[in-house]
Amino acid sequence: MPINLKIESVVHGALGLSHQPDGKVVFVPYVLENEEVEVLITEEKKDFNKANLENIIKPSENRVKPPCIYYEKCGGCQLQHTFYANQLLIKRKIFTETLKRSKLDIIDKTGDVVSSELPFAYRHSMRFKVSGDTGEIGLTMAGTNHIVPVKSCAISIDEVNMALETLPDTPLWEENFKKIKEISIETSLIDKKSTLLFHIREKLSKEFINALLEIPFIKVVGFVDVNDREKKIKLIHNNDPYRLFQLSLTENDTHSTIMAKPGSFVQNNWDINLKIINYIQSIFKGLDRKNTLLDLHTGIGNYLFPASPYFKNLVGCDVAGSSIDDCRHNAKNLGINATIYQKSAKNTLLELIKKDFKADCIILDPPRGGCPEIINLLPQTFPDTIIYISCDPPALARDLKNFEKLGFNVESIRLFDMFPQTYHLESVTILKK
Repeated sequence: MPINLKIESVVHGALGLSHQPDGKVVFVPYVLENEEVEVLITEEKKDFNKANLENIIKPSENRVKPPCIYYEKCGGCQLQHTFYANQLLIKRKIFTETLKRSKLDIIDKTGDVVSSELPFAYRHSMRFKVSGDTGEIGLTMAGTNHIVPVKSCAISIDEVNMALETLPDTPLWEENFKKIKEISIETSLIDKKSTLLFHIREKLSKEFINALLEIPFIKVVGFVDVNDREKKIKLIHNNDPYRLFQLSLTENDTHSTIMAKPGSFVQNNWDINLKIINYIQSIFKGLDRKNTLLDLHTGIGNYLFPASPYFKNLVGCDVAGSSIDDCRHNAKNLGINATIYQKSAKNTLLELIKKDFKADCIILDPPRGGCPEIINLLPQTFPDTIIYISCDPPALARDLKNFEKLGFNVESIRLFDMFPQTYHLESVTILKK
């Protein structure tokens, strides 16, 4: 039976928070603060309920019509129902409320959210599901395994959508789609060509692969066997398989490029990525000690190489072999000397500490879960400055509490809208000893 609620606030996950008449908390998606809505309880938990939005009784003045026809069906976006400037306000509030709940008194050190030049059409890489019954390509509905067929994605760049639209019309698609579980479309931003990375149950026909490679804007076709625990990628291509991206090593640098093989992680909003790099470089300029920089989650070298004009020694590590191969390849192409380890951040630190290694500045860019396993080791490298890049506010808040215990103080936090139309947010925290 539907009930009427007034939304009190929008919290982590872009969920509206309200209370039932009995005082129990209810979370509702696709709503805005102060809206009066009709909802249907879909799941009852001990401390809260989940509900679906059934009707908007009194809409917010900040509500807009979502431009994407798949919104609320596909689970990819959560904030298309409000204009972009309001999305930024919502994200900052969610971030600062998370810090408050962790009793971190650093709200006044948190700046506004740096906006993306492209609120839509910014993702250069997307992974889509394939229906084994119909061959339709789509995205999963939030909280389910149900595939929502899509012909385009509003937050993806044109090249991704071109590949998405072309695939079902490719010769021999009907004979091959049952073998495919997922498709990753990854675009090289400099040459505007895409890689198709198929996650397959069994081998695709050679004729189908050849038909794909004849498409002018397809650069590479790759395969990952879903039953292969190591997830090895096999590539078939007619030319250089690397994806190419512009990277500014200095303020006026417009010629440097960074490369990534299919499957290697690359930040998906390149405009915001460059803004983060520029901000970090401004931090480098103001440091007193600039002998050694340690990047403990270096990936393909995205943040490591822009540090090269400011530090004498660069040291990086990553556990992913593909990313480390790319990082070494990029170092060679850019003419940058760097010591690069294929090891976890923890194992790299343990090895360096045995060698009495000293770092003036450390960059942390861990996965969503943060890096609690290495925080206690960091003081043994005696850094003056730690730059912590995070995509998850709760994990960041937990880790900042641990840094606080070790005598590190938050100097500032800058927020960046890496993923417009979603609740996700990137933050850059500067810690000083």
